[in-house]
Amino acid sequence: LTYQDGGPIGATLLSISPQPTQNLPTGGTITYALNFSSEPKGFVMVEATLNGYEWEGDVSYTLNSPYVDSHGSVPYTFDNCPGGSYTLSYNSGGPGTLQSITPSSSQQLPDGGTITFTLNFEELPQ
Repeated sequence: LTYQDGGPIGATLLSISPQPTQNLPTGGTITYALNFSSEPKGFVMVEATLNGYEWEGDVSYTLNSPYVDSHGSVPYTFDNCPGGSYTLSYNSGGPGTLQSITPSSSQQLPDGGTITFTLNFEELPQ
């Protein structure tokens, strides 16, 4: 048996047991177990500011990572996230004009860690 890909998101194949090569006896059965391990899961937090102050409300964004997810308000915490590269994309909404995503729109989540994306909006005077 040769493992090519797939399995649980964020997991790594540790071994195939009892072993990848087995002899099939006449009329018998062979059973393989794919043994995966995953690193501790973490959190991805999404927050927003308006003119430099914390803001809560409706805003649409997409989180691209080992999987894709989206949400429609801030603040919000995605939990049970595997380590890896995460990118936040702003879709629409918010209280003004999006000026930036800080510290960056792409960040690396360490295994079991936490990262925060902050959507920074500015509302211009009328």
